[in-house]
Amino acid sequence: MKNTTDQARERILAKAEEKFRKFGVRRVTMDQIAGEIRMSKKTLYRHFSGKQELVRQLALRIVGARLEDMRQALVGASSPREAFAAGFIALQRLAREAAPVFLADVRADYPEIWDELEAERSQVLHIYAERIAEGTRAGDIRPGIVPEVAAGIMQVVVQNYMIPERFRDENITPREAVTTWFTLLSAGLFKDPPVLVVEPDEELFVQVNNA
Repeated sequence: MKNTTDQARERILAKAEEKFRKFGVRRVTMDQIAGEIRMSKKTLYRHFSGKQELVRQLALRIVGARLEDMRQALVGASSPREAFAAGFIALQRLAREAAPVFLADVRADYPEIWDELEAERSQVLHIYAERIAEGTRAGDIRPGIVPEVAAGIMQVVVQNYMIPERFRDENITPREAVTTWFTLLSAGLFKDPPVLVVEPDEELFVQVNNA
């Protein structure tokens, strides 16, 4: 059972996520968050030293947790194809949960927090490269694929295309970007690529045809 301090932090984080998701980080003040949960500003600052710390904790809660899901999925999958599929399921959930307006403000106004998330994302992509190399040794990967090059291309796509500004400016959803990226990569990497399937409730899952 959570203690009073944990409950207060959860209330703050929940309200901050709601406000940041709707308005972005820039337009929301600590006073507004405190007022909406009927907490004094002094008490709010007892739990979070400032807005930057609050933004960091929320970014780690939303993005960092899903990156850790991806890492565990990649490491725990029984085959490279299943690892690839499981990683993208976690990525789809991240795209669904992390509001582009929130991520755009974090990237623009809190570069040190964004760099921290990028470092975690780079670690995940390194694991992708290891699993691709494993697939190459197993004969599942198409001839001519160099794992390090494939991972490098993925890194460039993440840093330059899978970003909130792109979704906003080109009027595409994170979900559309993830599903397109998955299809291109899976078809390009695997001799027998896994297939992304959309369920009626809009949850994605990946069908892996075991050869």
